[in-house]
Amino acid sequence: MRAVKTKHKLPAANHVPPYLDGAQVSEPFYSDVNWAAWLGLLNGRNSRLQPNKALTTPELAAIVAKLKTIIQQKQLPAPPIYPLSKIQPGMSGVVQTVIQGQKVESIPVRVIDVLPGQGTGGIDIILVRGTGPVLERSHGFASGMSGSPLYIDGKIAGAVALAFEDEKMAGITPIEAMLKGMPKPNAGTAAELDKPITIQGRTYTRLEIAETRDDNRTAQPGTLRGYTLPVPLMVSGFSAPAFNRLQNTLQQKGLTAVNAGSTGSDKSSAPSLGRSLLPGDSMGVGIAVGDLEAYAIGTVTYVDNGRIIGFGHPLFWHGKVNLPITEAYITTVMKGASGLWPPYKIGYIGKTVGTLTEDRAAAVGGLLGQTPNMVPMTVAAKDLNRGTEVQLKLQLAQFKNYLSQLPAAAASESILRAVDRQSQGTAWITIEVETEELGTIRRSDMLFDSWDVSFLPYFPLYQLMNILLENPYQEVTIKSIRVHSEVKEANQTAQLLGVELDDFSGTVRQGEIVRIPVK
Repeated sequence: MRAVKTKHKLPAANHVPPYLDGAQVSEPFYSDVNWAAWLGLLNGRNSRLQPNKALTTPELAAIVAKLKTIIQQKQLPAPPIYPLSKIQPGMSGVVQTVIQGQKVESIPVRVIDVLPGQGTGGIDIILVRGTGPVLERSHGFASGMSGSPLYIDGKIAGAVALAFEDEKMAGITPIEAMLKGMPKPNAGTAAELDKPITIQGRTYTRLEIAETRDDNRTAQPGTLRGYTLPVPLMVSGFSAPAFNRLQNTLQQKGLTAVNAGSTGSDKSSAPSLGRSLLPGDSMGVGIAVGDLEAYAIGTVTYVDNGRIIGFGHPLFWHGKVNLPITEAYITTVMKGASGLWPPYKIGYIGKTVGTLTEDRAAAVGGLLGQTPNMVPMTVAAKDLNRGTEVQLKLQLAQFKNYLSQLPAAAASESILRAVDRQSQGTAWITIEVETEELGTIRRSDMLFDSWDVSFLPYFPLYQLMNILLENPYQEVTIKSIRVHSEVKEANQTAQLLGVELDDFSGTVRQGEIVRIPVK
């Protein structure tokens, strides 16, 4: 296998895609040993100089700042492409992905066949079968591997997109389709294969792409059934009641939420890679980042001069988007429950490194080094009985479909943390939503719930956000959201028993104040 050499050979990395030859440093920004080589690179030459003295902190910081500015601008070679037209049954290749932490590992695969036009939207599918200990540890091809690049002879051929009941099999979206984009997915279709294929002694004449693995339709004899690897939305930082409410609303959008653990003061964030994302690395796509987070994890397929492509299938299939791309750390791969859900990666995200701009049928894509447009949100709550206060800060993606559910769940979480209980209470809630077109909208409520006081801000905030975002008269751009709640355990409400009008007489004019006794 012959690697493609770059113009500048840098010190060896802990992960080098097959098409690079030591062209990326694992920790270029923090290593005294590498600083001279990097400075040589900036000057356009291959420097082998070694530092003759330790750098001071200001010197190192200056170099770090400069390198961070130019790293996305310094052009690494685009991965050479192995064309679909040359792929034949029996060819060997490797799929690269992360199973734990940030270490990219290789899964040996063999091409079973190429299925013309059998994928979603008429995309050709490369059918492969994997082997080896990495695949055993991951329980097969798992959610989160979407976008994991397939290399043949050191050249990129496509990315993992489909899984099958046989979890060692995968469907690969050809890289040509990912680069040019494709029409809307057409899941749930079936078609006869151009020629029968035999896998592990079984012959198939038909391919069916189901919407989910637990599709209840019975496949016809001789049918090979696949499905797009689902991308669960990882949610971290939410207590069980707030998570359950968020999960219920997300399910109405067709999303599966997975509780990825705690955050806030116990927050884990992915250690910095110290380099640009490369094919095979895990990548996160955030909906909310900060003290509370919601995100999807997939795999990088292709990087070319600041452009990044991954997943091998849509995330939400929303076309133009503006979502943060982050680094990611994989904790483990979970085996799917009862065989209905495929294995899936559990992990958490790190720093934002770019912006996802395209969410298309064959892939998601964006630009590294570009800052996404986010909505800052602050939620605060105070327990008036105990005097405890909580404040949470997060950044929300400008993503209309989820700008109602996530703020409501965040406000609920702030009360849960402040009162440290799930029981009755009275809440005084103030909501401020700053908009570009309508100024600041302010709403105040005093509410009581006999079961769970943390539920009280959920409906008012959810309702207000829906009214603004679904405004039929004009688009409304949300600039910031602030929610403050004060809570008492006692029931501070009163009951209206009646109105006394017996002694009332006379004429009432428009605008006049009338005093009516109530009890």
